Amino acid sequence: MHDAYITAAQAILELALVLHHAVTGEQYKARAATARLTEPTRTGDYRYCVGAAHHMAGLRMPEPSAVSWLDGPGTVRAGRRDLVQAGRDQFRAQR
Repeated sequence: MHDAYITAAQAILELALVLHHAVTGEQYKARAATARLTEPTRTGDYRYCVGAAHHMAGLRMPEPSAVSWLDGPGTVRAGRRDLVQAGRDQFRAQR
């Protein structure tokens, strides 16, 4: 059970880092965090985080996703990109 908590924490932390780096425009860091996210989600748990990370970072998925989105992949991707854009707008306004 302990390993499951560590995996969950690692997945959420990496996803948060992807969002942060996407908002601040640090694409290479967003790609690195996305790559790190792949390993702990390989078993299927938290696999949706990999798709979310790719969406937020504006990256193409390396292979078709096994995750089914309720609203469809295009709508989900657009929503995640909108989240990043809103973060960028707020980040710029605070500078």
